[in-house]
Amino acid sequence: MIEETDSGLQEDGMSAAEILAHAAIYWPAAFGDDATLDSVAGLLEEMEVLGLLRKVAGTNKWTLRSRSTLSFIGGQQRVSEGVYEFADRPSPQILENTSKRRVLKHGNGNRSEAALKRSALTIGQEADIIQNKSNRPILVLGTELSNISLVADCIKRLESENLHVVVMKATSQQAFRNELAALRFSGDAQRLLVIPSEKDWDDGWVSQATRSRIVQNKNVKVVFIGSSGKAENWVRTDRESRAEVDTITLLPWRKSFISAILHYGLVHDPDRKTNKLFSVSGGWSRLIDPAIGDKASDKIIDEAIEKLTKRILASREDLLSEIGLTGDWAVGAEHIVKLEARTDKDISACLQIAEEAGDISVKPHMVIEDLQLLGLIEQAPATRDELRKGAEYRLNLNPLVSRLFAESDG
Repeated sequence: MIEETDSGLQEDGMSAAEILAHAAIYWPAAFGDDATLDSVAGLLEEMEVLGLLRKVAGTNKWTLRSRSTLSFIGGQQRVSEGVYEFADRPSPQILENTSKRRVLKHGNGNRSEAALKRSALTIGQEADIIQNKSNRPILVLGTELSNISLVADCIKRLESENLHVVVMKATSQQAFRNELAALRFSGDAQRLLVIPSEKDWDDGWVSQATRSRIVQNKNVKVVFIGSSGKAENWVRTDRESRAEVDTITLLPWRKSFISAILHYGLVHDPDRKTNKLFSVSGGWSRLIDPAIGDKASDKIIDEAIEKLTKRILASREDLLSEIGLTGDWAVGAEHIVKLEARTDKDISACLQIAEEAGDISVKPHMVIEDLQLLGLIEQAPATRDELRKGAEYRLNLNPLVSRLFAESDG
């Protein structure tokens, strides 16, 4: 953004993805694989509040607030020289509050080994659901590996004097309509209607919620929860309908969150073990939550890594089932893995080849959207060389997912 000011890029601006890609070049440790667009977007918004940046009107791009801003932060030459000082700096040990996960309290005070210890939702996702300023229906999507089936319970645990959570019991769209209408305003408490993943809801239900007067009037917030089958159906829905709904994806645990737990437990060489643990678990809640337990230690983490490594070898089909991809979606993911496609440009080309060969019957962009909605693929900064070749960003498949599909032909 700064380097191109004199050539006019200040007016054109840069998207959050472009800014993340360039930041990763200058400070790879801080803006590498674990950096997310959400975190960068939050940083850009803070810089807007500080008067350093502004949004380009009518776009999702950012630029310097004014040309005088460059002088304020040191001038072109000083800034250009300064950014190179970050190349070899380690990432700061800062954990974003939004990526933390709430420790769940069990009613009887006991915890079985299989019990969920930390929420399937991050603190940031909980806030998005409760606050939901747009008051549009929310879709929470994920796989069994991300504990999608437990999300309704996680939301129910957020209930308080100011928040009344109703987990829907209805089994038909008409019953859903009736249950929604029955949630009349009462007192000052917010009301949240949650439709669990096991309910047979579809876009018709979502459309009903969108048109509901009590939803439009902000009397009730509606949350639909769905696993892979629901995500596949959703990407087939027309874009106009999808634009009227907010989506939340259950993502793997961030490495920074895992690392913080290991540092707190005084685990030896926490960064190396964080990388190893993430590699064998993919960071998925269902695998990593019981593995880490209440408090990490060297013994617990070493045993967890060993057990998870053995499970991948012994239970590959079960893990593939927990991902939930079938048909075109599974074939598309397998093509990406086998052809080692990594950037948006290469993955689109890879899936285009699969479509033309008749291997998949859905459009490439639908496969990418489905994988993103399920948290199986995440946007990350492209390298300088990839940017030169026309890529805008990387699309990284989760390491566990890549391993499972790489071995799918035995």
